[in-house]
Amino acid sequence: MLDHLPDDVREELLDPKYFGRRHYSRATYAKGCHGPLCKKAERERTRWRTEEKAEEAGRAYIPGENRRPEDPEILEALVWYLRAIQPKVKAKAS
Repeated sequence: MLDHLPDDVREELLDPKYFGRRHYSRATYAKGCHGPLCKKAERERTRWRTEEKAEEAGRAYIPGENRRPEDPEILEALVWYLRAIQPKVKAKAS
């Protein structure tokens, strides 16, 4: 019955640690199953929630295009941090 499935999917479904669990459920992913079905379900759930929130706010959901521009203060702090640790990283490398 499972012969037509790819090997990694078959392994996920036959894994004794998660036998009887639903691999489309977030709970199975949270229990530690990170097979292809659980990863797909988790990824799509996140997209679904983002899309739902955008629609509630009256915005269109376009994957990858609804990201907020970077906050200049955060970027400034990040640049400062990277410059501060650069000498330490160079010292460790030598």
